[in-house]
Amino acid sequence: MAINIALVGLGIIGGSFLKTLLEHKKPGFEIIAVAEVGYTPGLVRAKEQEIPIHTLEEISRMGDSLDIIFDLTGNVKVRQEIRKILASENNNHTTVVPEIVALFFWYALEDRPLPDIHENKGYTS
Repeated sequence: MAINIALVGLGIIGGSFLKTLLEHKKPGFEIIAVAEVGYTPGLVRAKEQEIPIHTLEEISRMGDSLDIIFDLTGNVKVRQEIRKILASENNNHTTVVPEIVALFFWYALEDRPLPDIHENKGYTS
């Protein structure tokens, strides 16, 4: 069974995180969707890897087929919107993971620091 992952936000942080996840790809997890509102290098990489690109709402409505949503936007309102949609869908399965957890994974995989540009990396609003 693979853990299905979506990344929301493919700017500097999300794009770097996507690149690292792809470089360390192992059986057991699959990136099944990404969301990004701008045209970024991370979005280009996702397209090159044929990772489906969705809206925030589409990702939030994927139901039990999606295990983890990494919110890498640094925007509290995005995190709140994801949680609001999950609640409206009665989705108790999908976990919203804030940027601070992505930083933890990054440090476990890389010898270089993840760019530190977002002020709010945590779970709280």
